[in-house]
Amino acid sequence: MPWIYVANFEPIVLTVREFKDLYDRGLLELTPKFQRRSVWTPNIKSYFLDTLFQDLPSPKIYLRERLSPKRRLVKEVVDGQQRLRTIIDFIQNEFVVKPKYNAEIGDMRFAALPRTLRDEFLDYKLSVDVMKNATDQEVLDMFARLNTFTVTLNDQELRNAKFHGEFKTAMYNLASKNLAFLLENRILSQRAIVRMADAELASELVIAMLWGLQDKKKSISRYYKEYDTQFPQEEIVVPRFAEILHHIGQIFGGVLSMSSFHKRALFYSLFCCMYDLEYGLPGENGPYGRIEVASSHSARQVLSHLTNQIESVRPRPEFAEFVRACQRQTDNIIPRKVRHQVILTRLRPLAQSVR
Repeated sequence: MPWIYVANFEPIVLTVREFKDLYDRGLLELTPKFQRRSVWTPNIKSYFLDTLFQDLPSPKIYLRERLSPKRRLVKEVVDGQQRLRTIIDFIQNEFVVKPKYNAEIGDMRFAALPRTLRDEFLDYKLSVDVMKNATDQEVLDMFARLNTFTVTLNDQELRNAKFHGEFKTAMYNLASKNLAFLLENRILSQRAIVRMADAELASELVIAMLWGLQDKKKSISRYYKEYDTQFPQEEIVVPRFAEILHHIGQIFGGVLSMSSFHKRALFYSLFCCMYDLEYGLPGENGPYGRIEVASSHSARQVLSHLTNQIESVRPRPEFAEFVRACQRQTDNIIPRKVRHQVILTRLRPLAQSVR
């Protein structure tokens, strides 16, 4: 017998003020049996509240409407408990937003905010679907169907959902500031950026800057977790990251996007070599020096020569290992080390000593 839905769904919009009113009147049930019992950290709460203060969109909230034993029309939160609990706790002055996420309201209780900001926050509109006459089975079936058509999250999207701390925030800010470079040089596509590849690449490069060449699969999440609360190295890596990207643009601009090194895995190696030359990569023997703009022609020839070997059907024997490292398991530590040594060896003679 086919499943027949008795429930109907009403899309509405409720303001933060209206949700708080429902809660105060005992008409909003935040913890029905459908809800997961996870608890948001202060970082996640701050990140979410900043979304509201910036008037950015937030995910839809799902409610089920039912009659209580006292014949009152109650709204159960089917999906959105942590968001609504965060909003209500903030209004009740139970915690503050961290300054890292919003400098304007950082460390201020809701009651201490200027009246205009309080009103804007209370007037924020949340999209809601209200399920009426819905049985438990219908609620569960609805979410099974929603999840059926959801694209599986990649590793970076999973990190984005799990972490909201210092390292994650710094990496996303860094990626956002350098999107133009990544797009102009064809290092990432628009589609890849939508799937957060820019934040993942920034993370990989910063990890290499601070802790040396890594195996991608084993390293990124570890550093997101370890530096979730504090990331004091941010003051050092952010300007250096921007400086190295700018320098790569000066030296290889106009050629990079047409070479094999616009590919993400090989760009990782090029960036790490340029950083190793100038600042020294942990675990390697740098710094060696800086390639000045006057030597850009010779540096571009190095990139062109290596590209020819990578794309050749029969690369020269001395480049065979390097070519394999450019084509297979490119994010593993051993191929990364092979590429690093080959590229560095050919660029190093062009660097002017910093010692």
